[in-house]
Amino acid sequence: MKSNLTKPDVKKIGRFNLMVSSGSIRAILAGAGAGLACQMAHLDNFATIGGVSGGSIPSLLLAAKVDPKIILDKTLELDFAKVLPQRETVSHFLTSWLRPHAKKTYPYQGLRASAPLGELLESLVPVWPDNYWTVAARNGNPVLFTAKGVFEYQADKIVQIMAGRPSVSQAIRASCAIPGIIEAIDYAGVRLFDGGYSIHGGLPVELISRHFKFSMRSVLAVDFTCHEKMTFLASGLMYLSKFISHSLGRELGHIYREYAAAVIRPQLDWLTGRLPLSLTKEQKQEAIMAGFKEAYQVLQFKNLLPQESKNRLEYASRSFANLYEICSTKSEPVKTPWFQRMFSQAVAAVRTVQMR
Repeated sequence: MKSNLTKPDVKKIGRFNLMVSSGSIRAILAGAGAGLACQMAHLDNFATIGGVSGGSIPSLLLAAKVDPKIILDKTLELDFAKVLPQRETVSHFLTSWLRPHAKKTYPYQGLRASAPLGELLESLVPVWPDNYWTVAARNGNPVLFTAKGVFEYQADKIVQIMAGRPSVSQAIRASCAIPGIIEAIDYAGVRLFDGGYSIHGGLPVELISRHFKFSMRSVLAVDFTCHEKMTFLASGLMYLSKFISHSLGRELGHIYREYAAAVIRPQLDWLTGRLPLSLTKEQKQEAIMAGFKEAYQVLQFKNLLPQESKNRLEYASRSFANLYEICSTKSEPVKTPWFQRMFSQAVAAVRTVQMR
């Protein structure tokens, strides 16, 4: 499928809506980088902002307007093995599930717990932001968490599960609950799984635009759903996850992504199809910069960068040290020489051709 290459009319769109797709650890790290690029470009006055699964985490911090330096610090400090502690070995999990006397609910417990992750995020964002949303799944149906309540979109109706602001911890844990891997969440009597397993998939452009009543052309999408290169083992685990979450036979497509104003697709092939819980600081920095650079190039091509922001983003895109400096000081860098700006523009043009 071709990339979205049309240039949006900013005056007609007004405020944008930021959406970060599912994508496991890629979405957490590169999603943070892409979100910071949007923030640095002064596009952070979003009408709505949210994400699915791993994408729900950086979008939460951005919606809560957490300081950019804190976002970088917390992302680098994040120990995935600690916030997702192991509760079962794979062999014990499978043998326990296959025993005749095993409870049918046993697979819902998953290999890893997520309570520490929820506690960490709630310590950073104790109150649900007004414009934030995330999605979990129940039997393939999307369950949408918003500041005004929790809604399940069934085939023929919308059921409100709860009114008012939901728990940040419970909502994020539910959206990240990969079936069989991370424990499912019981919320208001409903068992919920990873939002990427709903019929709207990991980038629910149509669902969110319909619920909040905005044009899909106002969406800035950070998309990790179109680079999946599944190994045989990963495909088998995906099938098992669909079976556990009752989403077999569901269409997990993202046919509406091309209606978005801009689609940012960070390239992180070394993280695709994996759930690495132990990453070095350098690997995390690389993933963050992949998201930042891709967002910078796409926003530049789409003419969405205000003139006063271009120097700042170009300087920050050169290295993680520069990005950290900008996020720490918030000062304008020295103007980039004209030949370096031309080189950056040429690289962006080549990248755009490759996206077609």
